[in-house]
Amino acid sequence: MKLTLSSPPDITLSTPIYLDHYDAVTELTVKQVINAYPPKFSPLDLVPLWLLKQCNDIFSYLICRLANMSFAEGVFSEVFEVGQVTPLIKKAGADINDPANYRPIRPTNLNSIGKILEKFAQKQLMKHISSSVNCNTLQSAYRAFHSTETAVTKIINDLLLAVDSGQQSVLLSLDIIAAFDTLDHEILLRRATDVFGLTGHVREWLRSYLSGRTTYVSVGGAYFNTTNCTTGVPQASVLGPLLLSIFTTPVGHLISSYGVSYHQYADDTQHCY
Repeated sequence: MKLTLSSPPDITLSTPIYLDHYDAVTELTVKQVINAYPPKFSPLDLVPLWLLKQCNDIFSYLICRLANMSFAEGVFSEVFEVGQVTPLIKKAGADINDPANYRPIRPTNLNSIGKILEKFAQKQLMKHISSSVNCNTLQSAYRAFHSTETAVTKIINDLLLAVDSGQQSVLLSLDIIAAFDTLDHEILLRRATDVFGLTGHVREWLRSYLSGRTTYVSVGGAYFNTTNCTTGVPQASVLGPLLLSIFTTPVGHLISSYGVSYHQYADDTQHCY
């Protein structure tokens, strides 16, 4: 079967509701986030997580003030923009001198307090984006109650409906290589504004969050030169998945403009003709 597509049509998105500021964070919210934070160790922590939990009353006040100042000024501190990555051997006994035997150098270790600030931003951004008229409802990852199970169910249902209607179907799968590492910051910010109406201090905070990031590799206690990250978001970050969803939202609108059924899961997209 030969499939012929015309030139891409113009995509007209609805005018979004704008979000230009973050609501203030409360000490109670900070306490709840610290208590629920998984007991993980990060080599970049200025204050160990066990101490944050043990002295929650003191640190919840400090982090609350830090978060509200960060959101009010539209600035994410460069102290939290450093990432450490460590290559891991794929299996025991493999040749440690062969780079092919190591897993990709991810996820990235980040400062825990910085990730707590990300959680506050994520909660407000997720609420706004989920209620947007331009929200991609066919995205099964990074959303509550949407998983691999819902993705598979949707795809199988589309194929069965096509069979019942006597139609032929072709399933195409698209997997974006190094999706988190290759996000263009300017395109991402433009889509955040045009598609979801993120402006003002919200947009400036996101710009600050994305820019100025650095990373370095640590192997066997040795540290290699720091590299500037001019594209992408850290894979272990809290906001990374949401930002990827913002970036890929127009893809779904483009596909549906051809009358093609699709479903997205993270950086994977399934097309059913």
